[in-house]
Amino acid sequence: MLSLYTNPSYRESALPERIGRRVTVAHVITLAIIAAMAFAAYFTLERAVGIQRQTALAVDLTDHQRMLSQRIASLVAQYTLGNPGVRHDLRLAIDGFERTHWNLVGGDRRAGMAAVMSDAPLKQLYFAGGSPLDAIATDYVTSARRIAARPVGDASLAAGIAPLFLAAEQPLLGDLDAAVRIRESRAEGELTTLRFAAAGFCGLILLSLLAATAAVFRPMALQIVRLTREAGDLAATATTDPLTGMLNKRSFQARGAVEIQKARRYQRPLSLLRIDADQFSAIEAAHGPGASERVLKALTSSIFDGTRVSDLVARVDAEQFAILLPETNAEGAELLAERLRRKISDLTVPIDDQFVSCTISVGVAAAEKDAAFLWPTFKRADEAVYEARARGRNRVVVATAA
Repeated sequence: MLSLYTNPSYRESALPERIGRRVTVAHVITLAIIAAMAFAAYFTLERAVGIQRQTALAVDLTDHQRMLSQRIASLVAQYTLGNPGVRHDLRLAIDGFERTHWNLVGGDRRAGMAAVMSDAPLKQLYFAGGSPLDAIATDYVTSARRIAARPVGDASLAAGIAPLFLAAEQPLLGDLDAAVRIRESRAEGELTTLRFAAAGFCGLILLSLLAATAAVFRPMALQIVRLTREAGDLAATATTDPLTGMLNKRSFQARGAVEIQKARRYQRPLSLLRIDADQFSAIEAAHGPGASERVLKALTSSIFDGTRVSDLVARVDAEQFAILLPETNAEGAELLAERLRRKISDLTVPIDDQFVSCTISVGVAAAEKDAAFLWPTFKRADEAVYEARARGRNRVVVATAA
């Protein structure tokens, strides 16, 4: 009697079963490889998204701290020149500067932003050397608080102005710029590594797909499309404010630098509006953060409706906005500012069976014909908006020519 293993007919009947098992094993292995590579690519892209989000948050906070440092210096100058009405705004700016500094130093776990102690170059910048950034920022806050605590007309005020102004320019701004460069450089290095890793994973996935079925390809392709869309959305988020859809401060500065050069090259008019929402904190205190966001969105919609496609509209702080107006002189900018002011003063937003209204104060400044930088124009518009607030709010003030 022949053994089953030596029987040719048995071997022929067992062959399809063996092939089927091998195909099944190969299919399972292929699916496992594709799944492993897909998960690896997914988590690599998630990590890249997280790094960009952390960096964008840290850079925005640093830019906010830079802006507050200049605002403190401006308010100190006004206070020292005999304007006691800015003391409240000065103290708020000092508190905001200090709070932002501690957020940067200590990190934000909920937002995924690491503390500076976890990064050696940032730790060196903030805490090492003869003039660490942490000590400079702390001294800046102390000096500003000391000035704010003294009454207008105090003879000792003048002695504290020069050191504070010097610190507001250098080394504070220089060190904050260095912090931004360190964060961006670190993020770029990590993102480069992740890009290579993601490219490798994608290559392995494509090779594995040659042996996979169409049923494996479709879910993976949908996942890649979703992640690519998220990466595109994040790129848009890096240049726009997520709540209003306006340009953020950093993007506004970059595009504004291009516009000021164009205006200078072709000798064309260029104007800037600085807008503050009046008593915005009172709306939030009375109705809650959700109400203030609804009012802010309605105000944003009115601003967009009243401006041209070519205008650069940006949210530069919580309730502060800027509009850059190409091909517009001071008279035209003032007319636009008045239209926006009237339009928004008539705006009502339904909240909890109530109608909440909002007004704005606007500062208008026209760029000088030979201006090479946007900052002087922005500063004059900023000073004009503070004058509008000091004169009772809900008004437009045109800055004098430089």
